[in-house]
Amino acid sequence: MSEAGIELPAQWLDAVAFGTRVLRSDESPWRVPAQMGPFLRELCGYLGLGPMQLDLAKALEIYADARDEPVEDRLDDPRFRAALEEALASTLATAGDHPVVLAVPGPGRLAAGGDPLAPANDDLMDDAAFALTDLLRAVFVPGLSALAVDEERADALSFLAPLRNLAGDYGVPLILRGPAELIGEGACQNADRLYTVGPVTSLSPGETATLRYAELPADTSPEDALAIAGALYR
Repeated sequence: MSEAGIELPAQWLDAVAFGTRVLRSDESPWRVPAQMGPFLRELCGYLGLGPMQLDLAKALEIYADARDEPVEDRLDDPRFRAALEEALASTLATAGDHPVVLAVPGPGRLAAGGDPLAPANDDLMDDAAFALTDLLRAVFVPGLSALAVDEERADALSFLAPLRNLAGDYGVPLILRGPAELIGEGACQNADRLYTVGPVTSLSPGETATLRYAELPADTSPEDALAIAGALYR
């Protein structure tokens, strides 16, 4: 699929958890954000992947994981912001022709502290959407290829408008990734592309009509990882 000249795979394999185990001995690349770019470049080369993805939720887990605090305070944490800016700079400096995607938790996921079963009312999701948009306006830099939103809650879709507006302002596509029951007619209003999230076995080599996204389990063997990625991309 192509959006404004940006090539992203229709069958999107996220191998960061696997790469963290195999290439960094389970040490999160967010612990040394200046090395994020070299890590992602090495991972892409190892498996033949396209996009280099920065997952904001993983940085929050390390630098601002006080989930009982308001979302605004977590996103304002100076250590978190410094790590995010450093990781962005490192990744963009080493990306070459790889698209760089910034992945963020959606308003529902943020408001519920990452737990799709936890309560999250409209006020909390509205606050989360605007706090996240404010953060992204502060850190967004030229060179980012797309903004991906990970969301499980149907009641959060109506709060994506600020993120859609931000993506439009910066000329990048807004991608929504969620379970099959979420990726329906109502999801199209505030997203440019919709990826259904599922297991690795849901990815279909050569399939372009249905956009799918899957995380490669961290405990996948290198041989199996190479075989999966090879079937998809080579």
